[in-house]
Amino acid sequence: MTNRIDNILIGPGKVYRATPVEDLPDESSVAYGAAWGGNWTAMGLLMTGSGVQMRHGSTMYDVKADGILLPLKRVPTSREIAFAFTLLEYTPENLQLVFPDSTLTETAAAAGQKAFADLKIGSGQDNPPYTVGIEAFRQDSDGNKQPVRWRVYESSIEQDGETPFQQGAASMLPVVCHALHCDEEMQVAQLHYVTAPGT
Repeated sequence: MTNRIDNILIGPGKVYRATPVEDLPDESSVAYGAAWGGNWTAMGLLMTGSGVQMRHGSTMYDVKADGILLPLKRVPTSREIAFAFTLLEYTPENLQLVFPDSTLTETAAAAGQKAFADLKIGSGQDNPPYTVGIEAFRQDSDGNKQPVRWRVYESSIEQDGETPFQQGAASMLPVVCHALHCDEEMQVAQLHYVTAPGT
């Protein structure tokens, strides 16, 4: 019988992005905390205490009949799944994710020339989708960390609040990833929940 405290999740450790419908890493060869490999890119360090918030909600329609006070059925007319987190790494690459209609130019160091990145943000409507993955862990009955991984097949990466530029505060980048309908998978998201080590 599973000890109920084994079902307590701790984390997440990292947030990743990739091109749409990238497969999750193999649970047997990629341990919790290891780099995911493949086309996955770690999005960076998260603000202490913020973690990743999974937002989910729906709008429901009540099917009613005359003379009956309670609904006969409730059907969804819209759903939302999103993951929100705050990145500590304020970089041009992370900014380009939330301002995708932009041009990033990298200039290497040379004699008399400092290396720099130059990001020019446009005013267009380009917002390509990404697969977003997050990782937490649970401890199995032997006390080993087993990965718990979410993946959103396609999501829109957007800014989600304010970035402070002030003394006594890190200039963080709040991000939200809204799940989109994925034509290729005909699904939205996947939870991969490792329950025990291999034998």
